[in-house]
Amino acid sequence: MDNMDNEVKKWREQAEEDIDSAKFNLEGGKYKVASFLAQQAVEKFIQDILMSFQLKILEKNPLDW
Repeated sequence: MDNMDNEVKKWREQAEEDIDSAKFNLEGGKYKVASFLAQQAVEKFIQDILMSFQLKILEKNPLDW
């Protein structure tokens, strides 16, 4: 599970970096780049959520369902 935790963390960090870059570009008037980076961040946050959810399911014993 450690590998999965690292993967989830990586997606979250990349999403946060994209958000920071989107804000920077938005402030600089680069609206197309800012919107692209914001969209990329959303996709990465969704991937993070889905992987976190999958991790929680995998940690649960199927007999407990």
